[in-house]
This record gives sequence, structure tokens and C-alpha cells, in this order.
Amino acid sequence: MASAPEEILQLFRQHYPPAKLSPEGWILLPKPQVAVVYQPLLSPATDLNRPPVIQIPEYLQGWSTRQLWEDHWLYKQPIVQSRLLSLIGYTERVHGRQTEARRIDQPSAKDFLDQNHILGGTKAKFKYGLFRGEELLAAATFSAGRTMTEAGREGRSYELIRTCNRLGTTVVGGVSKLIKAFVREHQPDDIMTYVTRDWSEGGMYEALGFERIANTDPQWLYVDPETQQRRFLPRGEDLPTGALLCWYPGNAKFVKRFEKP
Repeated sequence: MASAPEEILQLFRQHYPPAKLSPEGWILLPKPQVAVVYQPLLSPATDLNRPPVIQIPEYLQGWSTRQLWEDHWLYKQPIVQSRLLSLIGYTERVHGRQTEARRIDQPSAKDFLDQNHILGGTKAKFKYGLFRGEELLAAATFSAGRTMTEAGREGRSYELIRTCNRLGTTVVGGVSKLIKAFVREHQPDDIMTYVTRDWSEGGMYEALGFERIANTDPQWLYVDPETQQRRFLPRGEDLPTGALLCWYPGNAKFVKRFEKP
């Protein structure tokens, strides 16, 4: 029976034969210079004061890296496979100008995100989708506005909570188009968002004019054996029987500010 890294390697090699497995267990994609490391879940007996440290081989300096934890590979494999294949460009590319941005309702947004976003859907105040005809190809959800004071000035701040494409699809310029649709209707003073650091350093958001302002702290999570969902460690309580641990590297926080006339 093939190991998980070997299964991932075979997935890549179906469409990108140069993919290879390093002696240290990294899946290497030479042309895009991306390396993927598979992380097994950890025993609840793990010393929480000694979180795992990923050793990046010296020859991978300058490469982009991705961490793939066992629970996502086991329980969210269609989403993970789509994300992996997009690294080698194996995706249907649809230009944003071929789509129309429209509001969508909460059930539609949650269903789309549950099927296509690694973290699934969540409640949001504002929901937008990109449609090709009546085909929903991408979605973004935003929080309600909050009044924030910065440098002595008050402004309305919103959070971009989730955004993703349909599996196997990339809408080129899609995130930008979704944000512009939101901005036209709500005139925010700023929009902030979080990027999971195990998969991205947020280059896409920097290209859209967002500024990286902080990193959240890494933290331990456990995988609920019944729901297969990640949860925060309970304080002063035992873990559920069969629960396993993962070390989440935290998020990068980004903000985009808008000048008003």
C-alpha cells in the first residue's frame, strides 16, 4: 500500500512527470519550484511544550513550500487535490471578464464553500459570487462593518472572511473582481483578511494592494474523531478519545486601505 506522500506524487505525475520525492520525503515540483511536505497527525501524548519544527533542506532555499496535514488529505481530499494540481497549472482558467459578480444568499454561499474551501463555510454578512451564465465559479464572503479608529481617524472596516474558486477552476482576476463588487456597494475604509501560513504567504493579496501587518501565533489544534473537524485544545479538559493533534503555524494578517475623495 502506497504511503500518502507516494499517493500525492502519483497524483502530480499523472499531469507533471518531473515531480519527484526527495530523500527527506518532500514532494518536489521543479519547474514552479514548489515543495510540498506531508505532515502526519500527532499523538495526544505529544509534549505540547515542544512543537514540531519543519526542517527545510538547504537545497530548497528559495523554493515556495506547502504543508499538507494528514487530516486534510484524508477528509478533504477533493479540495486538496484541486489545490495541489493548481500548483502545476492543471486547472480550467476562466478570465474574470467572462464572469458577472452578483450577490448570493447564505445557503448558496455555505454550500459552495463547504464543497470548495478547505475550511468550509461560515456565517457572513455579505456574500458575492462570480457567475458564468448561471454557473457559480467563485465566491467571497465579508463581515459586517465595524467602526475603527486609526491615527485619530474613524473608518469602517470589514473582513474578507472566505474566498475560493470552484474545484478544478481558476478565475483569473476573480478575487479582485469580487472585492471591487463589494467596494462599490459598501465603500469601506479598509478590508482586512487572514491567510493560512501553512499554504501561502499571501503574495496574491500583496499584488492586490494589501499590506501584511501581522502574524498570528502558532497554536495546537486537535482533530475531532467524530466530525473530522479541527478544534481548539480544551483548557483543563481531556481530549476526546481518538483525537489527534496538529500544529497550526498561524495566519498572516493583511489589510487594504481605500482613499476616499
